Amino acid sequence: MKTRNIILFYLLIPFVVLSCANEIPYEESADTIDAAGATIYGRVMCSGSPLAGVVVSDGVLVTATDRNGIYRLDSEKRNGHVFISLPGGYRMESAIGNSASFWRNLKQDRSVPERMDFNLRKETGQENHTMVVMGDIHLYNSKSSAAFRNTVLPELNDLVSDMAGSVVYGLTLGDMTWDWYWYANDYGIPEYLTEVDRIAGLTIFNTVGNHDHDMQYDSMSEFNLTGEDWTCQQSYRKQQGPTCYSYNIGHVHYISLDDVITIDTGGTTDKDSRGCWRGVTETDMEWLRQDLSFVSKDTPIVVSLHIPLFTAKGSYGSYPKSVNASVAEITAPFREYENVLFLSAHTHTMYSNHNMPVENPEGDMWTVTEWNCGAVCGNFWTTSVKSGLNICTSGAPGGYRLLSWNGKTMTAGFKAFGKPDSYAFRSYDRNMMNLPEMEYTDGIWGADDGNEILINIWDYRPGWKISVKEGTKELPVTRKTSYDPLYMLMYTEGLSDTQPSRSVNIFSAKASKAKSTIEINVTDEFGRTFTERMSRPKEFTIEKYRSE
Repeated sequence: MKTRNIILFYLLIPFVVLSCANEIPYEESADTIDAAGATIYGRVMCSGSPLAGVVVSDGVLVTATDRNGIYRLDSEKRNGHVFISLPGGYRMESAIGNSASFWRNLKQDRSVPERMDFNLRKETGQENHTMVVMGDIHLYNSKSSAAFRNTVLPELNDLVSDMAGSVVYGLTLGDMTWDWYWYANDYGIPEYLTEVDRIAGLTIFNTVGNHDHDMQYDSMSEFNLTGEDWTCQQSYRKQQGPTCYSYNIGHVHYISLDDVITIDTGGTTDKDSRGCWRGVTETDMEWLRQDLSFVSKDTPIVVSLHIPLFTAKGSYGSYPKSVNASVAEITAPFREYENVLFLSAHTHTMYSNHNMPVENPEGDMWTVTEWNCGAVCGNFWTTSVKSGLNICTSGAPGGYRLLSWNGKTMTAGFKAFGKPDSYAFRSYDRNMMNLPEMEYTDGIWGADDGNEILINIWDYRPGWKISVKEGTKELPVTRKTSYDPLYMLMYTEGLSDTQPSRSVNIFSAKASKAKSTIEINVTDEFGRTFTERMSRPKEFTIEKYRSE
């Protein structure tokens, strides 16, 4: 993989924005601090004044600064870094590129105590902030980079520009890269960092995904021996920081949690040697419990993780007993908190928006809320490159989620790239379908005169309302699990080589006539209504849906 010449950039372009946040220089304060038996120590400052109560961790141990802003950790230095949980109302004083830059890479082994200071600055207005949430970006070659620049960059740069003066951050949900192509294409984390730095002025927090692990290591054997998949994360930790960490923006506590257990068998020439489970190691669970001990029970918490907790029907998969894999185990540390939201990606669909009851080990029940955020890249950029329509295998468009906070109150929505804010669903006139019969039938393919209306509401969540009217007559609406017609059409025409996946967010209504106008209204839990006046017959072509 290519690397960046940081020194050359600094010499030639003093004010350039770079990406390797682990290379950010830090300045030790002039005063002396007694290490007092610590292997990592330092001070957290803001404008020359010490900050007390700032949480600091090495990924295993967690502590807080004293009244002089000093912290000490008797660390084994296993993870090779130290990081802070940014306190609300502050951000890092300096950064390289779009990295949140809240960590420092260590230089010495445990035998040499290291001083690492952190300098912050105040940021006003964080109580009202917006988080841009992006799942599965998957940059892995020049074509994906070009699609990213054409699809993502213009919109996010406009978004940040339009919100100038407001507090806006970015959050990825894993699979920013694609491990196989680190070696096959010489394209990996450094190249990803270069591309996202083109989003001007957006500080980004990252979450590790299964494809952000180094597949050259035999992580299956390591896990069986130690209960960890630690070695294959070294490259990520060095370049993108900790895999489990927290930060505060305004009144909200964010946690990035690594719920990926890779089971690669080593080697970089065989795609079949790689794989993963959903689970959290006991080391990371202990870090999580320590981190939450500093968080009050009424603080809103947003947890970003890569692999979903839930499928459409329940828990996501089954795994070895040695992994904290059940939803009850992973979510147990949160159950005493009043407001917890889990955000996931991984599936390249949007089927797991749930308020799901979970039974704890003690036998009591609590409700876990998870929203899946789809994929920025849609179907790995394939449909975007081949057709100009960036959609996932379930028909959900490539896009991003926006969380907007007003104190401790949140509103949220999903925005499809290249589409207006009002684009929240896609409708189909069953009478106009001309797909051939094939193995993915579900009984809806081929033209039909049954006057059925199909609606894919990709971000549908409990509490949403759907109204379908033919003239003044309200039509009954039923929910069904099925394939998305547009993705099926693209698949049959060779515009994607990935098999379709069923969506649980397909809704159906029956009109009385083939040429009547249908009014569709979808209202989310925040009271926003999205409307389409559907003139029928409605053309069923890729060109038609590209222009919507």
